Amino acid sequence: MRLIRTLAACAALAMSAGANADVVYDFNGTCADFLWSRCSYIGLSDGDAVSGTLTVQDGFEADWRLDDSEVVAFSYQFGSVNIDDTTHVANGAYGVNPDLSLFWLAGGMKFSGPGPDALTVTVFGLDGWMVDELGRSRTAVGRGEYSLRAAVPEPATVALLGLGLAGIGASRKLHGR
Repeated sequence: MRLIRTLAACAALAMSAGANADVVYDFNGTCADFLWSRCSYIGLSDGDAVSGTLTVQDGFEADWRLDDSEVVAFSYQFGSVNIDDTTHVANGAYGVNPDLSLFWLAGGMKFSGPGPDALTVTVFGLDGWMVDELGRSRTAVGRGEYSLRAAVPEPATVALLGLGLAGIGASRKLHGR
């Protein structure tokens, strides 16, 4: 009986201390030569693929807005341009639909690097992206969109699962005697 009470207390503690799970979005698209922009600026040809991931804290459903403070990690590959959260800073916001799909809001999310000649990558939640080499006035653009990959289980959820399985085992052991 003491074992069951201990497991129940641990489960309650894990539920109260648990943070929300992270949500991962995959970004996939293509480069497009268009007016002033050229895919060749970033080592691509018209129609070449671009990709990336954006990991954010869950909980943005409260205001249906995903802003830069909720970004946990990101990594994008746009031809010769590779950015991630170790070299660039996220700034901006997306709107979030009830199905957790992202949409354009106030310019999308910009990922800026350091220095006066740094690259800025803007990923619009609707269907586009832009790489802007600030010091050289060179721009590449294309189409792309985010898709929801999965929520990454939080440690408390995994702990609850483990406690539940341990409780079932303990219950069987106690009632099996």
